[in-house]
Amino acid sequence: MNVLVLSSFGVALVGLLSAAGYVNYNGSWVGGRINSTFQYANTAASFLMAFLFVNFALISYTGNRYLKALYGVEAFMQLYAYVFTLSRGAWVMFPFLFFIPYNNDAKRKKGRAIYLHDRYNRSVSAANT
Repeated sequence: MNVLVLSSFGVALVGLLSAAGYVNYNGSWVGGRINSTFQYANTAASFLMAFLFVNFALISYTGNRYLKALYGVEAFMQLYAYVFTLSRGAWVMFPFLFFIPYNNDAKRKKGRAIYLHDRYNRSVSAANT
């Protein structure tokens, strides 16, 4: 699993470095969108989003604080690259996939998921105005 997470970190890193102008990878930065090594923004966003959730799970399940820090840095880079893919389809799917664990966790109150979903909707509507 660590190899797959590390590969997703590489995808995010290539995308961000090409956006900054440090890496010249053909098709990784087109029209103000990060396409990374996939050369298609929606595919890159889906890949980064999937492994972002894997990173969140690894952060919560590992006991080693150094691995937690490493997974946190990787998750930050993935989220940063995910945002700048500007994939609207992935943006629509993110809140639903993000809040599934809150809805399935019996120990948490259901009101927490509704509150977080409401906060997300308000922030998206504020960003679109």
